[in-house]
Amino acid sequence: MPSQSTMTPSAGVATDLQAFLRNHDARIHEELFDFLRIPSVSAKAEHNADTKRAAEWVRSALEKIG
Repeated sequence: MPSQSTMTPSAGVATDLQAFLRNHDARIHEELFDFLRIPSVSAKAEHNADTKRAAEWVRSALEKIG
């Protein structure tokens, strides 16, 4: 593996991203599956509240990350 001094900035970002994903894999999957369980992709009127709940979930997730 190249030393830190010979790595390009993008290589360092890729390494940091890989480490982040590895360290947070379970949480990321849990949050994604929580979102995917919301039956929000539907043309049926009975899922209007679910569609709104999915939109609120996305808004909240985006607010958490700034």
